[in-house]
Amino acid sequence: DAVNLAARLERITREWDVPLLVSAPTLLSLNDPAPFVIRFIDRLQVRGKQETQSIYEVCDADPAPLRHAKRQTRRLFETALACYHLGYPDDAADMLRRCLEAAPDDRPARIYFARCQQAAAGPVDLLRPWCDDYSTQVEAVDADHRKLLGATNTLVEALLAGRRQSLAQDIQTLGRALDDHFEAEEKLMADASFPFLIEHAREHRRLRQSYQQFAATAADDSQDFRHQAFVCQRDVADWLIDHALKSDRRIAAHLDRRNTAV
Repeated sequence: DAVNLAARLERITREWDVPLLVSAPTLLSLNDPAPFVIRFIDRLQVRGKQETQSIYEVCDADPAPLRHAKRQTRRLFETALACYHLGYPDDAADMLRRCLEAAPDDRPARIYFARCQQAAAGPVDLLRPWCDDYSTQVEAVDADHRKLLGATNTLVEALLAGRRQSLAQDIQTLGRALDDHFEAEEKLMADASFPFLIEHAREHRRLRQSYQQFAATAADDSQDFRHQAFVCQRDVADWLIDHALKSDRRIAAHLDRRNTAV
């Protein structure tokens, strides 16, 4: 999977005409991404896999004026992309036009603006229901994952429906479910002497940070609800599924080996 994804990233970096793209797992592996100018750019499907992978542009190698302009328009650009992926191409085009006014050399913004002219409007299903393909074969972990996906979907639905009155509770419910799951899983790893506990816990810590940043603005009426819903789905549901299929299955394999040895 890693080789396939790396090959795809190398090729589409040229297609987007940008210096550097990274995958979501790579982004989440950074201890502190704040010093970098990083923005979401697309979702792609790795060959032979059903799940999509979010990818991000690292703008720090751009010429200084372009890098500054991308930093200034990052929120507007990402909101435009959320609208595009959710089936609002006209709204996305208006936002991208403003991005291009500030940064005429922003190649990804120009590519998306052209795509908007051809895209059909219409709602896109954003929810990620649980399916058995996501199973780690560790029932306690799977039960937590089902609960987390359910809480994420409830929050995304509330955002898309504009149910502001329930947002605070929905945000708190998902945050508490994340904390409970991470605590239980890290105890499971410690009790089983899992050799990659530190690296795994680092992934948990980065998602906590990402979710806290999302939660801080999710109930803000001035923010575009489509961007908030897209970020929640992208940063929580997509991460959870990718994490379950890769990192958490390594825990299951370790437990199997321990049980076999006993």
